[in-house]
Amino acid sequence: MERDVETNRQLYDTLLQKSREADIATAMRGSNARIIDAAEPPVSPYKPNLLWNVLLGALAGLLAALLLVFLRGRFDRSFKAPGEVPFHLKLPELGVIPERDLAFSNGHAKPSGITMLPTMTQARELSQAGTVETVTWRDKSSIIAECFRGALTSVLTLVKMERHLG
Repeated sequence: MERDVETNRQLYDTLLQKSREADIATAMRGSNARIIDAAEPPVSPYKPNLLWNVLLGALAGLLAALLLVFLRGRFDRSFKAPGEVPFHLKLPELGVIPERDLAFSNGHAKPSGITMLPTMTQARELSQAGTVETVTWRDKSSIIAECFRGALTSVLTLVKMERHLG
């Protein structure tokens, strides 16, 4: 029995040692890679490439802006100048009334050249003027008033012709 106990003890010690060796072997992973040269840090970063990204973004922005301008002009169906209405719609033009920005507070045309700031009197008149439609009441000899009278005459003439023909 002592011999069996001694044999079992030796067997147990051998198995315990083999188990520890197996644990150590699994903890250390084997690799067939070797270090040949030491790594050197790069001079410039690999990514992001700032110059390439800026050029690509600028080009994309320029193309998008050109496309937007082209599409906006293509789908703008408003009339820009006098004389376009009869050409496109085949209807008579009854009159043209300029915008307020094209006239002084008294309704006369702006002089060509440098635009000056209004004087204190002109600024007061502008604030009291109201809309461009009241220029006929305020200044009967202005260009805008004449345009309103011409448009009214054209409308009345057209109505009179309709009554006469119809």
